[in-house]
Amino acid sequence: MADAPAQLDYAQPLRWRQRKGFRRAIFAAALLLLIFDSLKFLRPAWDHGRLLHYQRRCLAHVNAPGTIAFDGGNAVPNAVDDWERFYALFSPPGGKHGATVFVHEMRRADGGKRLIVVEADLSPSSMPTQLLSLYAPPLRLDSTVIVPGGVFELPQLRSNGSWLTPFGFVDRAGFHLHAGQVDRANPSHFTIAFDYPAHSGTIDGWLQPDESILFELRDPLPRETK
Repeated sequence: MADAPAQLDYAQPLRWRQRKGFRRAIFAAALLLLIFDSLKFLRPAWDHGRLLHYQRRCLAHVNAPGTIAFDGGNAVPNAVDDWERFYALFSPPGGKHGATVFVHEMRRADGGKRLIVVEADLSPSSMPTQLLSLYAPPLRLDSTVIVPGGVFELPQLRSNGSWLTPFGFVDRAGFHLHAGQVDRANPSHFTIAFDYPAHSGTIDGWLQPDESILFELRDPLPRETK
């Protein structure tokens, strides 16, 4: 009689719980990989959110009329924290700032929003070294014009400008710049009041079509202050 065919032994099928555990392990590994890959986007997203937060605060920043923004007798410049924090995120790691005189939203003639910042600085960098011992550094107004960013857009720098004021300083004590004020009737215009010894006046600022800031002294200074 012929031998009966040998019976093949097959591995036992995986139990249901073993298959489920394997699927869970694969899912957990994929989830960890996804989390690890997303970490590189987490910090930029966080920084962008902070940037928009400080941008919003800068656009709405208001100082009461009469607030002293620049004191000629004070060596420590006045700062607006929201602007310095915004700028550190906008242009890392930030930079040296003068006294912050004006921070607010302004509008172009076509309605476009702009963040306008004006800082007063007595830096002598623009004056020849040989003249520093003869004259006090001129007061300079530095302007920055920025197109606000959004959820998917970064803010954009439109212009930087400087204006040398006509004030001649023998003694800066007693000279003050007041915090700039928006002209509610004209969103492209703002004013900066100042006090000079025995004289007060106003500086007008205008957002121009080319995105620069035009400064004008409203009234001429008395002869003795030049």
